[in-house]
Amino acid sequence: MTETSRSECWDRFRVSVRAARSGSNREAKELIEAVRQKHGDVAAEIQRRELRNYVDSEKPA
Repeated sequence: MTETSRSECWDRFRVSVRAARSGSNREAKELIEAVRQKHGDVAAEIQRRELRNYVDSEKPA
């Protein structure tokens, strides 16, 4: 994975967190589905859990 793709992944994750915090889960669902397509169900569940934990935290996004 290149540094650019890591940055892009982190940006997409942060956008999903911000959207979820404001009440829209569309971005998160799209991200989770993209992970599912590329890496399978287990990775998608991990991504879903990580998103939920981050959304519920006080961490900045």
